[in-house]
Amino acid sequence: MEETITETIQKHVKAYDKQPREINSGLCIEFAEEIVKKHEEAQSVCWKNMIPWLEYTTPAGRYFTGHQWVMANDEHYDAETPNGVDKFYNLPFIQRKIKKSEYDSAIQILKESHEEKQSNDNIQM
Repeated sequence: MEETITETIQKHVKAYDKQPREINSGLCIEFAEEIVKKHEEAQSVCWKNMIPWLEYTTPAGRYFTGHQWVMANDEHYDAETPNGVDKFYNLPFIQRKIKKSEYDSAIQILKESHEEKQSNDNIQM
């Protein structure tokens, strides 16, 4: 029987001999790519894959950057989240960044980012 993504992530976390949070804070790209190699339905993604129309200068660009994770079967996985979450902004790495921001939620960040993008688009016309 083929190993699940959850099992692969748990195995890789043990192999790294680091806490999952440490892996997510500097080794996330390497980690995600290793998982993707073992699961053809998986892809390595970052926030820009989820919302490509937003700019790096928006709140989303400021608070959702700095992390790469695995997406498969409409779920998002990383070293801290081997069981996956339904929205990328529910990953603990992103949640920590939101808590350190002036925003109350990911939705608030996305809303303001969208408004800023629309405003900038109107100015450029």
